[in-house]
Amino acid sequence: MINNNSPLPLYLQLANIIEQRILSREFKIGEKLPSENQLSKEYNIARPTVRQALEYLKNKGLITKKKGLGTFVRDYRKNEISLFSFSGVSEAFKQKGVKFEKELIEKLVLKKIVTEVNNPFFERFAYYFSRLDIVEDKPLIFERFFLDCEIFRGLEKYNLKNLALSEIVEKEFYLKPTKIKQIFKAILPDSNLCRLIKVQKTSPILLVKRHFYFGKEQEAIYSEVYLNTINYDYFQEIFELNSGG
Repeated sequence: MINNNSPLPLYLQLANIIEQRILSREFKIGEKLPSENQLSKEYNIARPTVRQALEYLKNKGLITKKKGLGTFVRDYRKNEISLFSFSGVSEAFKQKGVKFEKELIEKLVLKKIVTEVNNPFFERFAYYFSRLDIVEDKPLIFERFFLDCEIFRGLEKYNLKNLALSEIVEKEFYLKPTKIKQIFKAILPDSNLCRLIKVQKTSPILLVKRHFYFGKEQEAIYSEVYLNTINYDYFQEIFELNSGG
């Protein structure tokens, strides 16, 4: 229930309550929500506060407003995106039928990595480029890629804006990773990330560091994925392996 003594703003308290009612299926997908006036009376809070809570849930992708009809629960399952397969971002959004495009931020260059001591290519030459993933006309994900320049010699002739990197690696270089290591971390964005994926400096984002190994434990690709988590939940499916016992 609403707690007037809580430091959490009233609109966020109400938004959290409605979200739980949606996730628990009390409010089902496609169902019309109570009106602003009904919610105001039910929770004894002002209508502008209710409106603010509904706008917050709309921005999270949980509800949608239909002019003249009211507010309805969206199919929020469309906002669950699997990003952590080798097929990558574009394939995940393609499967959801979501409008998606890429923007090349930094063109492919061959450079020596001299400042990033935790980068596996530190003090070595590597191919480098970065891309911005735009979903439904909103910048959502910023990716930085580092690739072994010997294994992927000739990479500069491929269209890195429109082609999935996994497609190039598999179809042009005939390689598939034998192992992928992923490190997850919540961080506060710097000014450059705020500008690129349109977040506030106080809004945590998800950083995923991905290490791709080929053959005999040879790490040939390293990437950093910076994700705005406001409108989408990101998941990774883990399957139980058959031990044969």
